[in-house]
Amino acid sequence: MNINLGKAIKLIRTNKGLTQTYISNGILTQGNLSKFENLNLEISGRSLIAILSRLEMSLEEFIYINNGFRITKRNNIIQKFYSLSYNDRKAIINLLNDIEKYPKEGDDFLIESIEEICTSLMTLLKTNNREKARKGISKVWTHLSKRNHLYISDIYLLNSMVFFFPVQNGREIIKYLFRGIDKYKNFKGIEKIKINCLLNFSIILIKNREYKEALIYIENAISICKIHKEYSNISVCYIRKGICLNQINKESKTVFWFNKGFNLLKALDETDLLDQLNDEVERLNYRV
Repeated sequence: MNINLGKAIKLIRTNKGLTQTYISNGILTQGNLSKFENLNLEISGRSLIAILSRLEMSLEEFIYINNGFRITKRNNIIQKFYSLSYNDRKAIINLLNDIEKYPKEGDDFLIESIEEICTSLMTLLKTNNREKARKGISKVWTHLSKRNHLYISDIYLLNSMVFFFPVQNGREIIKYLFRGIDKYKNFKGIEKIKINCLLNFSIILIKNREYKEALIYIENAISICKIHKEYSNISVCYIRKGICLNQINKESKTVFWFNKGFNLLKALDETDLLDQLNDEVERLNYRV
């Protein structure tokens, strides 16, 4: 990433037609802002965040601009992981390839954790051996399980790790995740994370033949999806709802929910997700 932060600030400030006096007021002296913009002075993180606020800009946008209007390689890996489907082998392999090419500069817990989890997911998909796959995430699990507070990256990591544990342990992890999520209730995008947690645990329960409990998680996810117009995710919910109803003696409604989910995916042109859900249904030995 380009580290000429001062130059980037100057570029943004001048493009917006803002003076050094306006930007520096109450944050640092105009002279120090000038030195910072000319790379003759470093400023504190607190001052940088205050300047970005004065520029009406998020730190995320600033990093993007400072990297030549491109997402950084590190953030690209993180974003791909955040949107990863646990059973998408192709996406997992591509992400592991990106990590392998990523130039490592010292320890990076998040990238290392993502690599461990993706490697273990591949082990799980190839062998269906949960205990063997769990050994690969022992380091990150030990680290996260000691946390008193979960941050957003922790929530994503733990959500992807729930597949490696028995159902009862998974229940405790989900409770722990929801406590962390509740603290971020007004944070942008947090509801989508909650949907992912609900969907991930629902498929674990389905595979464990605990259909009534799975249906509770699915209905919860449907409610959130409707509010936030998460159409792709709600289609997953509908299909899994059909699976559950089929197993709790409500077979007459199964085809309705299957069709509703698959037709929505077709309408959205979500071909990859459509293939994944077809494979999921087939692996679970259901017939659409």
